[in-house]
Amino acid sequence: MPGDPKKLPWFEHYAREGFQHNSSIQELPYDHSVVLENLMDPAHVPISHDRTDFAAKREDASALVSLKVSD
Repeated sequence: MPGDPKKLPWFEHYAREGFQHNSSIQELPYDHSVVLENLMDPAHVPISHDRTDFAAKREDASALVSLKVSD
């Protein structure tokens, strides 16, 4: 049984003339360990995604200087 459409969220920008929304799923040939490594790497976004958006800049990449693990 489908849900009640009145309870679904609606965002006004969807009603703008000419608005289009495209969604896709990509299956990539690697496992979760690669994703986890990339998320933990402080230089991953600036190096690997240089200029893909305003925040990713290669010159902003830096090494992780010190990491202390404590109990």
